[in-house]
Amino acid sequence: MTNVVGSRNIDSSASFGYARVQKALDMAFGTRAHPIHLKSPLGKNAILVIESDISITHPVFGLNILQAKREGSKLIVADSRTTKLTRHSTAHLKMNQGTSVTLVNGLMKVIVDKGSSTGRS
Repeated sequence: MTNVVGSRNIDSSASFGYARVQKALDMAFGTRAHPIHLKSPLGKNAILVIESDISITHPVFGLNILQAKREGSKLIVADSRTTKLTRHSTAHLKMNQGTSVTLVNGLMKVIVDKGSSTGRS
């Protein structure tokens, strides 16, 4: 950046503590590589994105989400902000800032309760 653009403003995924992410992936999955495939949104019935502007943070993955939407996937975005994904979503669940953990906890409760009522554990 300094030589080509003339700027000392250099950023990378390392500034987000990616070494910690790699360590967590290694501990959880036995790999340092990210377990998510970039084309994983394609062919899904529905995609739920919670409080993430993935089109900015990971543009290729964001484009694949939008391609899946064009191909018929329902795109549900729960976010307090208006983003590229909320503008293209099937449904935008406009949340209050900081309530995403409550939403995820509620979803998990419904899943656990639904599994219990059908006799599955």
